[in-house]
Amino acid sequence: MAPGPGANQMAIFKALDEEMVQLSADATPEGLEKCAQIAKTLLSYAELPLGLRCRACIVLAGFDEPGFVNWAEEAVRVVELAWSQSTEHSEAEVALRQRAHECLAQAKKQFEEDGGHGKGEEQDDQEKKGDDDEEDDDDEYETVRLVSSSTASVGPDGKVTVVVHKAPSPDATSPVERLGKGKYRVRVDMGMRTVQVQDLETGEWDTVDDVEFIE
Repeated sequence: MAPGPGANQMAIFKALDEEMVQLSADATPEGLEKCAQIAKTLLSYAELPLGLRCRACIVLAGFDEPGFVNWAEEAVRVVELAWSQSTEHSEAEVALRQRAHECLAQAKKQFEEDGGHGKGEEQDDQEKKGDDDEEDDDDEYETVRLVSSSTASVGPDGKVTVVVHKAPSPDATSPVERLGKGKYRVRVDMGMRTVQVQDLETGEWDTVDDVEFIE
């Protein structure tokens, strides 16, 4: 299990969270871009408290990008995990839980209205045919940190190694932006022991067959 943040790091987390929320409220193009960057930065920390993690997921679920439903689902998963750890809850915790569920309901509604493609994911099905079997030799996946407090390394040969630092619930699916260069997302299903890699430019998910889990 990853250790909790120290006082200084917690102060940084809270400052970034406040800036993220303010930029989201201002809703300027430049501000929203920075807002998304802050949210992804926060989520890269395994020790980020669950409440702040949920808020970052909610922010990303509101962006016009592929995978927004996944972020909304993750927000609900995280807030329910936090909720289960206590029998007494503050008004802020109650409000965050309600907001996460409303975010997921809205994301699912938007996904249906977009014809099952989701925001930013519509493509010409005809163009996708014939591309499924193509391999890009230039793809190199760096180590990414999952919101389940695990790390996944995907090599150019397609071999994936997942190191579980803090196991999430068995049915959890954890979407996370790839750190570093490139536009990819790694999703690990701990229950099925499967790993998928998504190209954010096309929205397509590829299941990786060669996976090693280290717990």
